[in-house]
Amino acid sequence: MASSCTLHDPDSPHTWLGKADEDRRAARGLLDLSPPAVGPACFHIQQAIEKALKALVVAKKLPMPLTHNISHLIEHLQPEPTLDRLRAKLALTTEYAVQLRYPGATTPDSQEVQASLAAMQELFEWVQQQIDSPPSA
Repeated sequence: MASSCTLHDPDSPHTWLGKADEDRRAARGLLDLSPPAVGPACFHIQQAIEKALKALVVAKKLPMPLTHNISHLIEHLQPEPTLDRLRAKLALTTEYAVQLRYPGATTPDSQEVQASLAAMQELFEWVQQQIDSPPSA
């Protein structure tokens, strides 16, 4: 079992993925409300994606880009076939980080939210596999 220090270590990919999991769970909880809190849920979807990608940055020992832009994070991690395949759905969530948090923003429709949620989940599981697998020789 990891020590409590490891759980808060910003140089640990598991710390980043743990923070991503908090946002992932928050997004799901907000969508389960009646009526769903779509805007805040989308914010947490974006945050979960961003932090999962940053977990991979840390795992690969790359310099941490100072960005919240999902496309920029994906480009920083290239080439990765899984990220290439998920790129469009993941990149769409960049606007969720800011725009949806203020009045006047158009809330994504249910189909877009579900697609973003599915992409977030797939990314999360893939990143978990990447950071738990030993590096290949």
